[in-house]
This record gives sequence, C-alpha cells and structure tokens, in this order.
Amino acid sequence: MWRGTMRFATVMLVVLGSVAAGRPASADTNLLRNGGFEWPSLGGNMRSRQFDAGQRIGSWRVTAGSVVTTTASPVYETPPVGLQAINLRPALELADGEICQTASGLVPGGAYKIRLLAASVIEESAIDVTFDGVEVGHLDLLGGVPVVFKLYVWRVTAAASTAPFCLHGHPIGPYGYPIVDGVRIKPVTV
Repeated sequence: MWRGTMRFATVMLVVLGSVAAGRPASADTNLLRNGGFEWPSLGGNMRSRQFDAGQRIGSWRVTAGSVVTTTASPVYETPPVGLQAINLRPALELADGEICQTASGLVPGGAYKIRLLAASVIEESAIDVTFDGVEVGHLDLLGGVPVVFKLYVWRVTAAASTAPFCLHGHPIGPYGYPIVDGVRIKPVTV
C-alpha cells in the first residue's frame, strides 16, 4: 500500500512541476477570470449594479469612471454569454468607464488570442482594448435597440508572464452605451 501511495505522489509532482515550469496553458484555458461578468451575481429582481473607480468586480478592477453589470433587458440588451454583461458607460452623467485585469500564466514570446463580444445601446460608442499597456484594438460600435453583439478577435504576443488587460468605453453619440461580454485570452495553438 505504501508503494502505491508513493507512486501517486510522484506522478502528481511531475504533473504539477510541468505547470509550474511555465508550460503553455491549453487552448481551452481562459487566462482571464470572470470574462462573462457573472460574479457577483445580481440575482433576485436586480437588473443592474454600479461599480465605481477603485471597486472590484470579481478579478476585474474599475480603474476609471463607473461601470454597471446588467442582466437581460429584452427591449435593450440580452447578454450573449451567461446571464450578465458589463456596460462601460452606464449613464449620461457618468464619465467613461474602464476595467482592467492582470492576465497571468502567459509564456513570454507566446501567441495569444483576445476575444470579446461587444455592442452599443441606443447610439454609437467606442471601446479601446489594451494588452500590456499597448492598444490592440479600437472599436467604433453602431448603436441600436435591441443591441446586436458582434465578435471581435485580436492576436497578441506576450512579453512577460503577466500583462494588464483593459477595456475602456466611451460614447460617440451622447446616448451611446458600450456593452461587453464573453471576454477571453487564450493561447494560440499551432
């Protein structure tokens, strides 16, 4: 019995050692947490919850302005992934909203795919996407009611094992409200 336990422990150390040694994550691994903005859950009859600069939404940090997690409001929007999405400019009187998260588990020199779904409620708005302090995308979103989410994808190369990833939303028209859902960073497989 003792020998069997010892073999199991050795196998576990080998497996854990390969992860710790910086082997690439699998293509199914999202290197961001809470990319669907499902936590904290609104639950009950709550339709939205505002978060201001300095507050956290799970692993995301609000770094500018205010943002709102929202549930389905069929007249305006229905989150395409899960039950909640995030509005990066929730009201006329509020400043542009920005959220950031540190992507970790990157392999320096490795290629990664950034993917997200975005839309704008009512009028036009924009979203700036940055990875490791560099803008990788600028989205000019057409407004509409109800919104139609569109898929956006970029390819980036990691310079270090961690990198900040940020989404900054702002209006183009006075009644433009940018919404994001299904945010992912995954390794590119060959």
